Amino acid sequence: MVATVDAAITMQSAALAAESLGLGICYIGALRNDPEGIIEIFQLPDLVYPVCGMTLGWAADERKIKPRLPLKAVMHEESYQVDDLESLLEYDQAMIATGIYQGRQVDRQDRPDEEYGWMEHTARRVSKPSRPHLRETIIHSGFLIK
Repeated sequence: MVATVDAAITMQSAALAAESLGLGICYIGALRNDPEGIIEIFQLPDLVYPVCGMTLGWAADERKIKPRLPLKAVMHEESYQVDDLESLLEYDQAMIATGIYQGRQVDRQDRPDEEYGWMEHTARRVSKPSRPHLRETIIHSGFLIK
């Protein structure tokens, strides 16, 4: 777990450094869709597993920065706070306004797609198992997991 956290911290530091130089970055979480393939391509040794990838380069166009969750929704003092639904609803509406989810809806037959925003997208994504093969990849990489 420490290695995964260290990788995330390192990637964020690289992203900040690159962006401070005017470079663009994009995290590639989808490499976890085929971790065995990534291990093979990069010939990763035992006890090494892919966490995330990153592209880095000069942006061809002016990039659009999508809205971020408000600080009060992700930063808590003294204890975890769950009573700030208003800022989440505002964020949800801001994400709907971007159109980012058009054509990217997670399928759910029992729920309509109108007002499909961050909250609905996130709820649908976590409602079913995601990447269950990762556990086997970690075991094949030499980690003893019960």
